[in-house]
Amino acid sequence: MKTSSAIGINKDSDGALVAAARRGETQAFKELVFRHQKRVLAVAQRRTNDREDAEDAVQESFHKAFRHIDAFQEKSRFSTWLTRIALNEAFMLLRRRRKSCRSVLTIRWNPLRKHSLTRAQVPKSPDGDASARNS
Repeated sequence: MKTSSAIGINKDSDGALVAAARRGETQAFKELVFRHQKRVLAVAQRRTNDREDAEDAVQESFHKAFRHIDAFQEKSRFSTWLTRIALNEAFMLLRRRRKSCRSVLTIRWNPLRKHSLTRAQVPKSPDGDASARNS
């Protein structure tokens, strides 16, 4: 694997790597991933409190950064931009999870007895029988 210095890029300069990535040099983007993956994963994991969810958010973050590298305006550091993407991805993942939990369970309040959780939507089993899930 080539290092950033092997492709003529200053090892300390994210700006040079971003410029190279914009020109289509995938090795430059790989170097950016290598430099920032631990920090971005730590940020995502603090938000999601789950390693697998954090890894999913980080993967999507790097994918978005790669697709939209031309939109990076360099008003801030690349690491700041990437961290913001990762935070947004982690928040979106949590929103989707919360939304799916709401559609499965609802709280039914009865003032005469304790509230109880009931299924709002019972998904059908693969053979199409909804009653199989209720047993």
